[in-house]
Amino acid sequence: MVDDATEKVRRALVVVHEQPVGPVARVAAAVATGLREEGLRVSMTQPRPDIDWSQIELLVVGSSAIALASQRPAELRRWLTTLPTGREDGPALATYETRLSRRAGLRGAAAGTAVGLWSRGWRVASAPAVFFLAPGGGLAGGELSRAARWGHDLASGYDGHGPLHDGAGRLGRRHRASAAQLAGALL
Repeated sequence: MVDDATEKVRRALVVVHEQPVGPVARVAAAVATGLREEGLRVSMTQPRPDIDWSQIELLVVGSSAIALASQRPAELRRWLTTLPTGREDGPALATYETRLSRRAGLRGAAAGTAVGLWSRGWRVASAPAVFFLAPGGGLAGGELSRAARWGHDLASGYDGHGPLHDGAGRLGRRHRASAAQLAGALL
């Protein structure tokens, strides 16, 4: 039998922006697979107001890259403004985006979302991830595998910046992406 505290540890939520198909949705499915393989219960959804935040340990928000984060798709942007203020015992956040260009220095939606929610008190579990599109359309080769590995890394506690979870498997309350890491994501 699993008690409520243990159940919360094993839950996550992956949010896809308003388009339920396409590269962002395919990456979301791959990330969800990685999270599930590490034992998290994952629900994939589009933005909606009725999420029970007490049952969520990790929120993963995905979008396509837009040069200015304020130009994210309108439904996702509106939904992000309705999220509760972050709490020490609230969910951690991870963001990703799909983009065509591998050129450094492009600010995308994932970084803007992470910084915006971090400034409202959300714990950030990982620097924003970027998954690349092929010039002819669709995802570039290997990106779905990389997305699944990112899901594994999020769940298992390694993102290149230290552990994300405590010894009991919960995302660590002390881990936060630093202001410098988030600012670096904007450069």
